[in-house]
Amino acid sequence: MASHERRSARRVDQDLQAIGALTQAVLDGMDVEQLLGRIAAEARTLVDATLGVVVTVAGSPGIMRFRAVDGLGGGNVRVGFEMPVANSLTELVLKRGTNVVAPTAAEMPVPDRDLAASLSNRAST
Repeated sequence: MASHERRSARRVDQDLQAIGALTQAVLDGMDVEQLLGRIAAEARTLVDATLGVVVTVAGSPGIMRFRAVDGLGGGNVRVGFEMPVANSLTELVLKRGTNVVAPTAAEMPVPDRDLAASLSNRAST
């Protein structure tokens, strides 16, 4: 089996495990906040990220509220923190109507880039 095919099969297996874990959480009657935490954790694991968050967006011009945080956060990255949607990855998601994964900090809007830099510095110390 080619290396690419092994990676693809491994990715499908990871996706199925994440879906299974979330389905089980729903079946177990997990409350909404716990379920959001599981979603943040599974999403972070699937894309091998340092940080996974779930936010809700309300109002105009748009404020996002952190509902779940999993991984290396710090500072303001905590459940309940609020920040503007403008100039963020969340704004890109809302505009494009699809997921956005930024492989490097350089590909992120400035507020998110600053957050990524603070997480990198924290992780290396």
